[in-house]
Order: sequence, then C-alpha cells, then structure tokens
Amino acid sequence: MRIVDIRDIVSPIRSNIANAYIDFSQMTASVVAIETDLEVEGKPVIGYGFNSNGRYAQHGLLNERFIPRLRQAKSDSCSTPKACSTRPSAGRR
Repeated sequence: MRIVDIRDIVSPIRSNIANAYIDFSQMTASVVAIETDLEVEGKPVIGYGFNSNGRYAQHGLLNERFIPRLRQAKSDSCSTPKACSTRPSAGRR
C-alpha cells in the first residue's frame, strides 16, 4: 500500500464553553486525511486523524515537517515488519 495524497485542514472546535483562562470558542483542531492506492469495493482506502493537543491546530508542524517526511518516505522504508503490516478491511464494519 502506498500513500497517494495527504490533506490537512484546520477546523474550529466551536464550543461556547469558557472560563477565566480559556475561551474554547477560539480553539481549533487539525484534521488529516491520508489516501492510499488501495481500493476496497471500488473506493480508495483513506485514513483520518484528528488532534487538538495544545488547544490549537498543528497546521505549521504538519505542513513543514511531518507531511513532507511522509511524502518523501520510500514505500519499503518501514522500521519493522509489524509497522508495515496493514489490514484496511479490519476497520470496515
């Protein structure tokens, strides 16, 4: 399985909760989609990830460091056979 595309967006959390220190209405989250060349029932297998650690999206780190590393990695460069093992059909229900 190979990565064919990686997309990320910044999405507002949109919570009206606030306290003396934090205004959640201004917080954002990172949402990432990784599309593979594998197809199941004619549709591409896409993995999704979401994170809001630190209360704000990590758009800069994703685009400057992590996504370029994934795009440059060779498909046979997994650190261990277990790390390379994928079973997309296991996630279907």
